Amino acid sequence: MWPFSKKAKKSNVSLDLAEAKTVESHCFISGNVSVQGEVQFSGTLRVDGRVVGKITNYPNKQGTLVVSKGAFVDGPVETTNVICDGTIHGRVNVINKLEVRNNGVIKGEMHYNRLTTQEGAQLIGRCHQKVDRTPKLQEVGSPNFGLATRDTSQPSGMSLATAKSKRK
Repeated sequence: MWPFSKKAKKSNVSLDLAEAKTVESHCFISGNVSVQGEVQFSGTLRVDGRVVGKITNYPNKQGTLVVSKGAFVDGPVETTNVICDGTIHGRVNVINKLEVRNNGVIKGEMHYNRLTTQEGAQLIGRCHQKVDRTPKLQEVGSPNFGLATRDTSQPSGMSLATAKSKRK
């Protein structure tokens, strides 16, 4: 509605609040924002600014934390995936994949299932790969080079040369 309008127009915008824990969306902390305290999210959280405090997923939710170039996180991080091109000071506990890009710096203890780094990435601290104890299924049709095989087309106990000479 314009301030000088004679008629009020109906708005289609809902002002009802959604339960934050049930919505998985993209969240953003801008470059000119500094947050102090615990941050919980689900979906994707992109940090371009500064966060001082713990960053976690909501319980039983998954999330990806993206720390952009020039961004700074000072505190522990516990989430599903992390993509770091900025700086994280603190313990990083990632359920799945930790990706550190060429401008990324992580200073602290790191726990992850998979780790990807680009040239120039800095990991300062202890790195611990989580042990996945679930058995992996072999893909159908993929060769299994670990099995010993023998040629069963030839009679057993004979070499190929012996088998050819006996056929003549």
